[in-house]
Amino acid sequence: MTARFALDYPARFGRNSQLQDIDLRRRTQAGLNKGKARNALVRDPDSLREAMVRRAARAAEIRAQGLVASRIIAFAHGSRYKPNAPSASLSARLSPATHDPRTIASVASNMMDSMFVPSSIYTKCGVMLEGLHAAGEAQTDLFATIDTKAAPLLAATDGLNGRFGRNTVRIAAEG
Repeated sequence: MTARFALDYPARFGRNSQLQDIDLRRRTQAGLNKGKARNALVRDPDSLREAMVRRAARAAEIRAQGLVASRIIAFAHGSRYKPNAPSASLSARLSPATHDPRTIASVASNMMDSMFVPSSIYTKCGVMLEGLHAAGEAQTDLFATIDTKAAPLLAATDGLNGRFGRNTVRIAAEG
């Protein structure tokens, strides 16, 4: 199975992009980072949870590339210019490996609940997915239950978002 990816180079190399063939059987991505600074300062757990779930759902778009993740890392921190700003990160194993945004968002939301410190101000949060593998090559779990309705649901969601625009159908916790 061969896929074509466009690799963009920094500005010092020009605005050109180069296409490379990557054999997905031999090489998997190390990880995917979806973090973003917020323009507003976040003081309450609900706003931070919405932002974290939004990043997790965006990271779960690895399913378009046929990949699943076996590990998630969530982080949140305050301004790096302020002393004693809050900073936390947690990681968890996804067993079995998944690309289901509902599962990834749920885990990220639970991680945010553990990280949040009351009366703190957060400026950035994000989600990183690691252990990316092709969907058919990921190691399975003997005791995990398989959701047979997930694939048709995700296909319908992707179809609606493809037809009517991105984020037409999304997870309710995204806000």
